[in-house]
Amino acid sequence: MIRCKGLTLIEVVVSLVLLATVATSLLHAQSNALAQIRATEHADTAVGLARELIVSWKMLPETRSIAGEGSFAGEPGWSWSRTVRPYSDTRDLTLTEVMLTIRRTNERGVAHVFAEYTWLEQRNEKL
Repeated sequence: MIRCKGLTLIEVVVSLVLLATVATSLLHAQSNALAQIRATEHADTAVGLARELIVSWKMLPETRSIAGEGSFAGEPGWSWSRTVRPYSDTRDLTLTEVMLTIRRTNERGVAHVFAEYTWLEQRNEKL
């Protein structure tokens, strides 16, 4: 019996299946990495937008204790909401709890929360 050098059909099929499995795994890992990068970019954007709002509110005292919601100019899909509720009220001191939520609505219309901040504001009623 004469033996030919080369690969059998079974060896070729097994090699192709192995190669396809590895390629699929690599593409899946790359897709996950890109999704993580996108989520990190969104989180960074949310932090910057929240900081911008908080600073503007601190500079305008008349906006204190006002609940509301809105969107960001130049940032399509991004929105914010602020809730305000009494936290503590004594004869000399009033504390208000303020919660800021930053959301992004994706292409399918689903909103995701990317940042949420809660803080207390102190207002001295005697001043």
